[in-house]
Amino acid sequence: MSRLFYLLFSFSGRIGRLSFALGTLAQIILIASGFATLVFSFVLTRHGAKIDETVMSLWMAPIFMFAVWSSLALSSKRLHDRDLSGLWTLIAFIPGVGTVWWLAQTFGMQGTTGENRYGMPPGHGRVLDADEEDDLDRRINGVSVRAARYAGIPDILKEASAQTRSRGGAPALQNGIPRAHGFGRRRA
Repeated sequence: MSRLFYLLFSFSGRIGRLSFALGTLAQIILIASGFATLVFSFVLTRHGAKIDETVMSLWMAPIFMFAVWSSLALSSKRLHDRDLSGLWTLIAFIPGVGTVWWLAQTFGMQGTTGENRYGMPPGHGRVLDADEEDDLDRRINGVSVRAARYAGIPDILKEASAQTRSRGGAPALQNGIPRAHGFGRRRA
């Protein structure tokens, strides 16, 4: 549910063509169900039920606000994937060329590869900074050490560290924990 909420209401981040199409489909289904309820109320009115026009207006306003907000949010995130500002969504309101351009950008063209000014491509996890990466390495190594001890092979890590030191290199492990700064480590 939180993914759907993000998809339909958040203006930040990037989404690919498939997520955009599925979000548009979800939006259409939700709006259609709102309009179906409205049509049902009109049918009841024709058969003698009294429904106040104010009630109908109060029902239509949230449907309209949802439609506008979710359309802008979906389109903004999709254009972010193309490394364009969400304001380019407004070009869709220009009849003809503007609408065709918007459709080509949102449905037809692939997003930019790699990170752009709006973040990582859809499907990529959050990028860890150096401290978070070191903490994750320590936790993984801790689990590995406990598993090795449980399996009866606790000396392998110490032997590898001793061999590296004897060759004159920097120790690969310090107290059974990978070096915090070495090959592949980035400093923040």
